[in-house]
Amino acid sequence: MEEIFQTLPTKKLQKDVVTWISCLGAYSRKKQYTRCLEIFEEMIIDGCYLDGGTARVLLSACSTTEQAKQVSLVLGTMHKDMKTDLQI
Repeated sequence: MEEIFQTLPTKKLQKDVVTWISCLGAYSRKKQYTRCLEIFEEMIIDGCYLDGGTARVLLSACSTTEQAKQVSLVLGTMHKDMKTDLQI
């Protein structure tokens, strides 16, 4: 999955919230929480707009209450000037 995702720019395709969430979802289904956070960080650095789907996928990657609290904290304290469609 990730190999295909990384080839998008070579095919003159832009990564958008749908492609980012698809990539996140693949790792989320396998409960690879740490990799999901890494991809989330890449998503922000890439300038992608976040939406409610992003939060749902990140939360579904959590295996523990502590991880869910960490995701909630990260989403709740994101910089106010960041462009987002996320409603918390």
